[in-house]
Amino acid sequence: PWTTRGFRLSGHEGPSLSVLRRNWEAFRLETELEFSGAANVLWAHKSPLGPDVPKSNATLHERCVTRCRGLRLTRKTWEVFEVGDQPGERESLARGRYSQPPRRLAVECAKDGQHRVLLNGRVVWQGALPVVRGAIGILAEKHSGVAVRRFRVAGQQHAAALAFLYTEALVGAGQDLEHWDEVDSPLFRFGQGAVHKTTGGRAKWNFRGTG
Repeated sequence: PWTTRGFRLSGHEGPSLSVLRRNWEAFRLETELEFSGAANVLWAHKSPLGPDVPKSNATLHERCVTRCRGLRLTRKTWEVFEVGDQPGERESLARGRYSQPPRRLAVECAKDGQHRVLLNGRVVWQGALPVVRGAIGILAEKHSGVAVRRFRVAGQQHAAALAFLYTEALVGAGQDLEHWDEVDSPLFRFGQGAVHKTTGGRAKWNFRGTG
């Protein structure tokens, strides 16, 4: 829907992810938002991007929410988490409850790795984590929506290096997955890729920038 300020992100039959095309190490994020379902604010995001299958009505590949840290909000709870290189490597760092969902939140990461998470101006978690350069973004889970009125990041920006999965290359070239074998192998950068069943085949990644 039309909005004069901010933006909206919705996940219908699957989750929806949006990340800024910049990276940060030390930063302070301040945002004002409302949500239904479950919303996540992500940082230190170094995940590859792409659909789960190279066709219409696809959703996010499970690897799009790896290699990151985040704050998950539901109607009654909050959770700070970290995800490793594989989808199942998710660690809960802290969690709690509230009577009403917060509308203002902040995430701070200092140069020495000290982190703080604030909900409606109150510190709900603080701790030390290794500093990781990565993107900052928002994830709306399945059957969820996020309306963001304000999203401000303070801190030194770095050029972003985005990585894309094989599924993105296949959908970019209009390829049918029936002609490809999906292969799990350490030879692929993220441990999974596709090999054409016969000679030939095309792959095309569409992006803005250099690479």
